[in-house]
Amino acid sequence: MIKLALKYTKLKKEIIKYLNDKGLYEDIDISLIDQLVFNVYLADEAQENIKANGILVNVRKDETNPLMQVNQAVSVYHQSTKLIGVLCTKLSISPEARKKLKLVSTAVGLFESEFGDE
Repeated sequence: MIKLALKYTKLKKEIIKYLNDKGLYEDIDISLIDQLVFNVYLADEAQENIKANGILVNVRKDETNPLMQVNQAVSVYHQSTKLIGVLCTKLSISPEARKKLKLVSTAVGLFESEFGDE
């Protein structure tokens, strides 16, 4: 848990440093930065859940007569990656900077690891 907290604390510091270096940082942006880091966390967690459980999950305890539904992590993943883009735009973080800050790895990492670079 501590390692996890350090990862996102480091990300927050990197975002602030990037914005400071570009002359874009204002103290009022801290709430947007916190939201951005939280949504990166949610996307990472949802991605791990999808990898572990799949896109479709059995919602019944009875394995002989399964009832498959879309994993709720798919919705969380979709919403969080969408918000990452919106928050990056509000903070004037370019797509190139998103790659450098590793904010886009959650958006593409799942599918690259599952399907390769075809």
